[in-house]
Amino acid sequence: MAKKPQLTLKQAQEADLQALYGILAVAGEHMHRTLGLEHWYPFRTFERFLEMTDREHIYAVFADDLLVATFNLNSQARAYYRLDMWADGEHRALYLGGVGVLPSHQGMGIGKWMMEEIERICQELDVQALRFDAIANHSRLLAFYDRLGYQRRAFIDIDEALQLAPVIAYERVFAKE
Repeated sequence: MAKKPQLTLKQAQEADLQALYGILAVAGEHMHRTLGLEHWYPFRTFERFLEMTDREHIYAVFADDLLVATFNLNSQARAYYRLDMWADGEHRALYLGGVGVLPSHQGMGIGKWMMEEIERICQELDVQALRFDAIANHSRLLAFYDRLGYQRRAFIDIDEALQLAPVIAYERVFAKE
């Protein structure tokens, strides 16, 4: 039986960004080839990735010493989110995006571990809610977030001009309602 890797998290440095971009691009190609999903394929350019990334809040996940996953937290909501879709639109929230795990390391519990770490970060920052979206036709991903207890808040059929597929908005509220 293979030894479970030791997972660690660090804030990414400028020197990590190309590798983190590579993880997301490979994850996008993997979703395209294995699940027929095209929302990350072909993946955006490195320049666009940098424009869309809050570099101060991008994280690198290591399994032992190997960089295997990434995510980004941001205080800015996506343009297509509406305040009325959340439990309380006035909550201080962080928005999760750019979540990717190398295909070779998927199914090892890294995603669940990352979500626990993300919640820990939110609580350390005294954030009242974590919000994000997931591609609506990725049934395994939706089931993953459902199992973790995230609340589905809205189905968003994003404008075709943005060339994005419909998504499901999720939220976890940490504040007392």
